[in-house]
Amino acid sequence: MNESNSQSTPASSAPLANETYIADCIRCSCEQAVYRLWQSLQRGSLFEHWSIQCPVCGFKDEDDKPLGEN
Repeated sequence: MNESNSQSTPASSAPLANETYIADCIRCSCEQAVYRLWQSLQRGSLFEHWSIQCPVCGFKDEDDKPLGEN
């Protein structure tokens, strides 16, 4: 008989994502836009966030407003 001891890890004890990378800007297509993806734990719920900032054209966007609105 094969027994499994795997247990799910609660979200509160797992490391939260925090990633930053450079990619093409969605406005001017330069290759210097900074994309950031991160998670936050608020009142027991896991939330995912993102932002984009381009140093060339000044474009900024984040998850709390519609895409493309500055």
